[in-house]
Formats: sequence, C-alpha cells, structure tokens
Amino acid sequence: MNSRWKAVLIISIVFNIAVIGAMTYGFAMRRGVPRSPLGEGVPPERLMAMRCRMMGRELGLDRDQIERVESVFVSSSKEQEELRKRLAEARAHLFELLSKDNPDEGEILERIDEISAIQGQLEGLVVKRLLKIRKILPPEQRREFLEMLRCRMDHKGPCPGGHRPHLRRMRKGGLLL
Repeated sequence: MNSRWKAVLIISIVFNIAVIGAMTYGFAMRRGVPRSPLGEGVPPERLMAMRCRMMGRELGLDRDQIERVESVFVSSSKEQEELRKRLAEARAHLFELLSKDNPDEGEILERIDEISAIQGQLEGLVVKRLLKIRKILPPEQRREFLEMLRCRMDHKGPCPGGHRPHLRRMRKGGLLL
C-alpha cells in the first residue's frame, strides 16, 4: 500500500476514534443531568403544570382536581427551589473542603450535617405536599396515586400503564399541554 494511503487511513482512524470518544463523553456527562422533556429553557412552573396534568390524566382526575393539585405544587415551589439552591451551595462547599491538601475533618462533618438537614427539609416539604394532595383525592384515586408514586420511586421495572409513558408520547410529538 502506498505511504500516502497509509497516512490517509491512519488520519481517518484517529478522526473516527476522536469523534466516537467525544460522543461517548458527551452522553456520559449528560446522563446524570436532569433535563426537561420539553427542552432547555422551559420555566419550571410550566414543567410542573405539565406533570400535574399528566398525573391527573393517569389517575382520572377532573379539571378542578388537577387545578387544585397544581396550586399545591405552585404554593411550595419557591420554598423547594430555595432549599435546592442551599443544598447545591452546601455540596459545593463540601467539595471545596475535600479538595484541600489537608481538609479539616470537623468542618467536613459539619457540612455533611448541614446537607443532611437540608435534605430532611426537602423530604418534609415533599411529604407535606403529598398530604395536601391526598385531601384532594377520594379514597380510590388516593390509593392509585400512592401506588403510582411507590412504583416510580422503586425503579424496579415498568409501572402500571407503562414506565413514564408521557415521555414517549412527548417524543413522538403528542405533547399534552
């Protein structure tokens, strides 16, 4: 084989490996980043309203119930966002401490306690929200709602009605807004 063709072949192989590596790295980095199924830049309240409507459809809620569930989410969204910001800041500070040459173990443990407290507040907020939503639902819908949440939190396979079927419908263009 001519030396020119060998050089072209080597350059082609290197280029292909670089492209595959960059794509793999990109997919790996995006994997852990939560993304809106509607795309970037969608306001959180719009995404929250969409999720409430989809959940309402899955449970067979009427329009009034869906609006009341949405209001429960909206009423706690500002507090939830503030807690998430505090959690992110505490985690960033923890990693700053861990990256020092001689980290102070006591300070690290304090930061862990702070992170745990914020996570506990977030969990409490979620439970308060669930208790408010329970009051909106009659017993049969309440059971279905709790089973739907339990299934989604277990991550052990498809939930009744399909695993996250709303995302498949949205990807196919059947946006339910």
